[in-house]
Amino acid sequence: MGKSVHFNIQEMNYKSATGEAIPVLRDVIFNVKEGDFVTIVGPSGCGKSTILRLIAGLEQADQGIIEVDGERIDKPGTDRSYVFQSYSSFPWLTVEENVLSGLQGLSKIEARKRAYEYINLVGLTKYSGIYPSKLSGGQQQRVAIARTLAMHSEVILMDEPYAALDAQTREFLQEELLKLWTEIRPTILFVTHDISEAAYLGQKILVLTEKPATILEEIINNRRSQELNNGMFHASNRLFPREEATYNELTIHLRRLLISQVSL
Repeated sequence: MGKSVHFNIQEMNYKSATGEAIPVLRDVIFNVKEGDFVTIVGPSGCGKSTILRLIAGLEQADQGIIEVDGERIDKPGTDRSYVFQSYSSFPWLTVEENVLSGLQGLSKIEARKRAYEYINLVGLTKYSGIYPSKLSGGQQQRVAIARTLAMHSEVILMDEPYAALDAQTREFLQEELLKLWTEIRPTILFVTHDISEAAYLGQKILVLTEKPATILEEIINNRRSQELNNGMFHASNRLFPREEATYNELTIHLRRLLISQVSL
């Protein structure tokens, strides 16, 4: 089961080459319950990735507090795993060794079994002994996804993990991520530029404004929550198809919100 996240950042700035403070986040406040799936959308460069990096403990805000299960976050921890935008595989390790690198707490037999399961999940079984340099960009990203999901961390942070994948693979892995979520219920925060992806995956959707970002709207996907509360969602059963009216309405609403943030 996942952990809760309390995010309350009053001020986050980056510094330019001249030392000038560039505001990134202002008064961004939200709470994520344990086991929630939250998608985050907003204009390009508004600070979506910064939110994940703060929760991961990779950066520190100028003013504010972040807590995971009531513990203040100021450094990385094993309870949080991260899929980065850029390819983050270890080039000196094979595909299998990359996935195994995150499973050090398991026995050798159990680690190999789980590694094989997630390598197979992302469609790289025949590449398990290959080094990342011999893979395409999309395949390298799948290695990082497999490694992160195999860790079964309580909090999974995903920064546009499917952006480099083809449409068919992207939709397949979206489905598989939902299955994993419903089976072991980690807390997931998922940044995306894809409005339809945010609407389809998110139990809760955070819509950010332009930089310095604050929360424009927090949307609850009632259908997804209803499925979970009623025990209706099963790994083998898609109960929220992409053609359904609820999904289409969410997508249209998100598109209108984001268009309102475009500067002409």
